Amino acid sequence: MKNLVRISEIPRLPTKLPFKAQTFYKWFHTGKHLEIFVKISGALFLDLERLEQLIDASRGQRKTPLPRKKKPLVAG
Repeated sequence: MKNLVRISEIPRLPTKLPFKAQTFYKWFHTGKHLEIFVKISGALFLDLERLEQLIDASRGQRKTPLPRKKKPLVAG
């Protein structure tokens, strides 16, 4: 159970997550990435281990790097 963090406690975590608590609430209510959530007695928790697996899996899917945006040339 040490991998579970209550969503409302995310802003007070000593280590920062790459998303805000509101993002996780939105994902849960829209049904996105339900495998990272656990609901216990009405409280919503985030499974940090499954979140890390999800992030690692998404990194492995991209075979080519994303193109960088070029800065516009400034005449001057």
